[in-house]
Amino acid sequence: MDGGPAAPPGGQRDAAVAIRLLIDHGHSGLLGWLPGGFAVLVVAYVALTAVGVLLAGWSRARAKGLGRRG
Repeated sequence: MDGGPAAPPGGQRDAAVAIRLLIDHGHSGLLGWLPGGFAVLVVAYVALTAVGVLLAGWSRARAKGLGRRG
């Protein structure tokens, strides 16, 4: 181990990239290949974060319904 901080889970990682993009427009991350510039990248990262949050909520509700979650 290098002793560095652990990567945040799913949606938090997308949110961190979106915040980093607001500060440093040149760091476009994984979706840097998208045409359309800064606005398109911000919208894409926000949409991915929303999808991650919805998916996590759905999976938690499903696990709770099956008795796997307290």
